[in-house]
Amino acid sequence: MNYVSHYYCLKEKNPYYTQGVFLPDILNNFSFLYNRYFRSYDPIFLNTSELMLWRGIIQHYQDDAYFHDLSFFKLGMQQIEEAMNKSDALTLLKRKFFISHVLYELILDNMILDRHPSLVLEIYDDLAKVDITILSNFLRNIVGENEEIDRFSDSFDRFLARRFLGFYSIESNLVKSLHMITGKISQWDFNDSIVNEFVNIIKLQKQKIDFDMVFDSVKQYRVIE
Repeated sequence: MNYVSHYYCLKEKNPYYTQGVFLPDILNNFSFLYNRYFRSYDPIFLNTSELMLWRGIIQHYQDDAYFHDLSFFKLGMQQIEEAMNKSDALTLLKRKFFISHVLYELILDNMILDRHPSLVLEIYDDLAKVDITILSNFLRNIVGENEEIDRFSDSFDRFLARRFLGFYSIESNLVKSLHMITGKISQWDFNDSIVNEFVNIIKLQKQKIDFDMVFDSVKQYRVIE
């Protein structure tokens, strides 16, 4: 799941929990840091705010693992791949499995914003309540000194100011995001022909997705008590 989807499926309403849920997506190389440091860390000595950050991070990974194993997620990816194979402009793209995975998640973010456009403001209002000093200290206590954490601390205000998540409310912008994530790896260029083909796939896939079924399941899945 992506930014908006993770927020939509929050299990708790707390700005530090929200920040924890977002960290794996907004801090570069967080998966490496998670596997190297967080998996073996004992959170017993964390204070209240730090524990909420921790709970958000753990829930992010558990939600992803649960969601990616659901049959309708796998079916949606398969449908996107099949549509790409039928398109002259897309059939030669490499790593279609990767593209379909990312695009399905972007489509879900778009569908949420179709229904709940105010969610973007809610997300940034939550994140603005986070004390960056508490966040930075939390990360350094677990990871130690790290350049990625330093860069993230310096750029967090810019992340809040950009408010780019509203970008996902426009279907053609999903293709821009898709290219940023997969373009180099899958060796495809961003041009009008490809954008149009992907937008057609997006529109078709949105008609096939049972929005309530997709999200009700994930919202009810809770591993952090």
